Amino acid sequence: MGISRSTSLVVSVCIAVMLVVASVAMAQETILVQDFEDFADTEALREMAPRWEDGAFAEVFLCASIANTGDYSMRLVPGKDNQGQTWVSVRVPCIATDWTGGQYLEFWLKNDGATEFGFAITVYEESGEPWTHDASETVSIEVAEGEFEEVVCSWNMARVPAGFAGRVRVPFDSLTVASWFAGDARDDEFAADSIREINLGFSMANNPDNVLYLDSFQVVK
Repeated sequence: MGISRSTSLVVSVCIAVMLVVASVAMAQETILVQDFEDFADTEALREMAPRWEDGAFAEVFLCASIANTGDYSMRLVPGKDNQGQTWVSVRVPCIATDWTGGQYLEFWLKNDGATEFGFAITVYEESGEPWTHDASETVSIEVAEGEFEEVVCSWNMARVPAGFAGRVRVPFDSLTVASWFAGDARDDEFAADSIREINLGFSMANNPDNVLYLDSFQVVK
């Protein structure tokens, strides 16, 4: 007895549904860390994303003209040195502070500059212990949609080329306690369930004209 067209259609639909379910199951679970959608304006963002007061000057803006997802990103414009200090450090506030099970931190970055951009990501635990990528470690940058390439950190900084716009992935196993940290909170154990904030740092001396856009911070499990 042959299979009717209606039966064949039902089987095809069931297979399609199973494939969709399997695809969803295979998708990696993520934890939203920051997407800048909940800030009312630039002043509200600046309250939560101050720069290191002893560091070089830079201005933070809530940007509605360039974003990776949603309507907003954070725009970071370098200023000038601060009595000879050229290192800029800006806080990225975290929506989620429990990163348990995460494999890497991922975020979108646009380097609107004519030169490459070198930066350091530092993750602070609630205890104050800072974790950053060491000079010998690698991060991954998106060289084409969905295609990533590893880059070796230099002087504790990862680098993206001029005009870069894509995702950056910082593996948790590439993070070590910052060499300059000597606080009582140091225990050399990454407390993924107790994260306070992220800091993005860079040298004004090397990147005086690189305007940056940041968006879509998330932890990927």
